[in-house]
Amino acid sequence: MRTRLIAGSRGSTLALKQTQAAIDALAQYMSSVSCKIKVIKTQGDHLLDVPLAKIGGKGVFTKELEQSLLRGEIDFAVHSLKDLPIELPAGLTIGAYLSRELPNDALISKGNRKLKDLPCGATLATGSLRRKLQLLEYRPDLNFVDLRGNIETRLQKLADNHWDGLILAYAGLQRLGRSELVSEILPADLIYPAVGQGIIAIECREDTELLSLFANINDRMTQTCALAERAFLEGMGGGCQIPLGVVSRAQTGVLHLSGKFLLEGRCSGVKHSIQGDADQPVLAGKRLAEELLSLCRQAQCI
Repeated sequence: MRTRLIAGSRGSTLALKQTQAAIDALAQYMSSVSCKIKVIKTQGDHLLDVPLAKIGGKGVFTKELEQSLLRGEIDFAVHSLKDLPIELPAGLTIGAYLSRELPNDALISKGNRKLKDLPCGATLATGSLRRKLQLLEYRPDLNFVDLRGNIETRLQKLADNHWDGLILAYAGLQRLGRSELVSEILPADLIYPAVGQGIIAIECREDTELLSLFANINDRMTQTCALAERAFLEGMGGGCQIPLGVVSRAQTGVLHLSGKFLLEGRCSGVKHSIQGDADQPVLAGKRLAEELLSLCRQAQCI
């Protein structure tokens, strides 16, 4: 068993924290394993002034890490699962899913106001169409500005502008120790989270030795939800930028899945819930997609 590994990571504070969490999990299982972090810049890190939808979205935060994996320059890469495309390059796989943090979105507002208490016509910052469309369902009066960059950059831009607040994933704030900034954790039935939000994924080559090692730090319940959510996204024909949300929960052999499809120009999204077998999460995710697509066709929104 190899005891010296190189972990690939993006260079943001959050990415490095997540990579260190993976390394700590490995060290807890096997203290003899030592890991070195190699920082790799991705396309998404270079093009910070361009909306993700305009640069393709798919793989913009992962491609360079995957290329480094395939070249053997690193042994594993650590990702936010929501950034990882459904189709992985040949020879690569997800070796482990770390225990999921709360997947909800969070509001950080000036004056520590909750969403319902923001002034009429308030301006919120977010680069996510999924978030914008769902917030408009609840508050049609809201205005939005596009925002990209790491969490620290977004927080500084909020301070520097006359915006009323911004929307971020709670998991990132929690991992950075900044959860005290949260004005409100938005309920998942109000703002359906992104597929895989709150999950750290470890990607590696299809190497028996590495897979055996990572299996020891894999969280099975998180894996179940991740597989179902990604199968749902694939069934909907989407990539990271599709305005789609999902809520999943696995317990006592049952998988509860709820998905929501959103479309600009419509006053409300189309949503649907199912129960599936927790031992067959991919089938459950595909079934949710099929049934939700059927409802979307009936509603004439696709």
